Amino acid sequence: MGLGAGAAVTTAGCSSSGGGGSGGSSPGGSGSSGAARPPHTWRHATGSWVYSSPVVADGVVYIGSYDHNLYALDAGTGARRWAFSTGDTVQSSAAVADGVVYVGSMDGNVYALDAATGSRKWVFPTGKYVTASPAVVDGVVYIGGRDENLYALDAATGSQKWAFPTGGWVSGTPAVVDGAVYIGGGREVYALDASTGTKKWSFRTRGEASFSQAVVAGVVYASSIDKNVYAIDAATGTKKWAFTTGDEVRSSPTAVGGLVYVGSQDGNVYALDAATGAGPALPSPTDATPDEAPTAWT
Repeated sequence: MGLGAGAAVTTAGCSSSGGGGSGGSSPGGSGSSGAARPPHTWRHATGSWVYSSPVVADGVVYIGSYDHNLYALDAGTGARRWAFSTGDTVQSSAAVADGVVYVGSMDGNVYALDAATGSRKWVFPTGKYVTASPAVVDGVVYIGGRDENLYALDAATGSQKWAFPTGGWVSGTPAVVDGAVYIGGGREVYALDASTGTKKWSFRTRGEASFSQAVVAGVVYASSIDKNVYAIDAATGTKKWAFTTGDEVRSSPTAVGGLVYVGSQDGNVYALDAATGAGPALPSPTDATPDEAPTAWT
């Protein structure tokens, strides 16, 4: 295990450094003169950029950094519990299950670490770097990589149960629902048997669809850089509807309360009817407010 140079933590009541790094705002300060920071707020500096999303389990925050480390931080104080050094940047967001942290690294490996100590339990090498985040269901770790495979690994041992070639990068987190694994790879959205990796169906889009899908009430909601958001029957793979935005859709959809929420590179966040795909029309230049620059939609 190791810690990137320059890591430090500043909390609302104390400031400590792990290697001579800068501590950010002064103890008890908020960054503005004389203002007290709210209690239980803190900042922990890593040695580089942080693209990973935090996962919180049992009072600990687990998050990766471009400094090659996965950090375990006390959720209440920001104090470092441990840091595990991989061979490259950690863009993958971790998953925690049964006292074990699972994460991928740009070094091409998937790691299983003891959640309490950070000690390595096992490592699984893929054929290329791993930026995708794992899903852990019923003792199996499902994770994809830039080697264009989706892997199912035994959560206890790291042994491979199966691998499915997706024909493109896998950047999203698999959705595992009712014995099926849903994942995007290349221009395809796949449904696979969770036990065997056998393909149930595939749905082809007109652009990359390697993002995370939402699966709700028998429908798979997927996005693609072909500008569309798709609703796909989870059992058959047939298209129920498609909604076209003004630009590439790299945002992963979320379906809640009969609506599908998704962002587009056209600069908009959409709420769509989950059953029909009905949504707002794209704005025209005449819709711009006086202080808003017109947008040309193509």
